Amino acid sequence: MKWGEVSLTMLVADKEVRIRAGKGSLLGLPAPFGNQPYTMTAKATWDAEIFKLSSDAFMKLLNQEPRMKEVVLQVLAGEVRAIRQAFSQLI
Repeated sequence: MKWGEVSLTMLVADKEVRIRAGKGSLLGLPAPFGNQPYTMTAKATWDAEIFKLSSDAFMKLLNQEPRMKEVVLQVLAGEVRAIRQAFSQLI
């Protein structure tokens, strides 16, 4: 996302969980790697410029821009870390 803000929602234990993503966010990264639909719904909340890529186009972009691979890995690692922290708080 180039600018603006997006509201992300996900149903967890029959409750809707919302988070916000701002400028520079990469949304839906697990989907092309897991070949599964993204588990959150994104909705632009104000003046957002959003680019949607197919899985194939995204993978092609990663191959054309090797530096993006590092950014994508950092984002995915952050998601894994956040999930593990959330699980540790449940136990």
